Amino acid sequence: MKTGDPWVLTWRSRLSRHRGEWGFHYLFLEAEWGGKKRGLFVTIMHEGPNGRADLPNGRVHRHWNWPIRESFLFPGKDWAFYDIEKIPANCGIIQGERLVKTNQLESYIVFPEALFECASEHGLFDDNGFLTASSVKLTGAHWAIESTGGTGLLHVAVDQPRLFTLPGEGEEW
Repeated sequence: MKTGDPWVLTWRSRLSRHRGEWGFHYLFLEAEWGGKKRGLFVTIMHEGPNGRADLPNGRVHRHWNWPIRESFLFPGKDWAFYDIEKIPANCGIIQGERLVKTNQLESYIVFPEALFECASEHGLFDDNGFLTASSVKLTGAHWAIESTGGTGLLHVAVDQPRLFTLPGEGEEW
């Protein structure tokens, strides 16, 4: 993917089953700018035995080193983390609700570069070193689930993922 394209990422997630202590469903976005790998981690589902497992203020900055060469996480990244329900209040650039109930189906629309730009404006990267979304080179999008507890069970289906660019001025769809 080249720098400067206005990318749009769409997909649907359905929570089929959740039993156990904690259940998480994530979107991981990867990008580069200024010669440095960055990541954006969006929690779509973050449920625990006593309710939600929220990030402080719905967002946080962390470093994450990862020694496994075969992983997309290698060698680590400068990471920004958001709870999905906090993004509209902070940025207004994502569509879709937090997964909370069985058989809930949500459709999502994400503008990845704009989300990275917003995270930068919120101070969620080391240098917050870019001025516009057009300087971001999107390098990956991944989904994951995580569950804990000896009898935990979590099933989330992700379907219809689509990454595309918006038409330029004067272009047709």
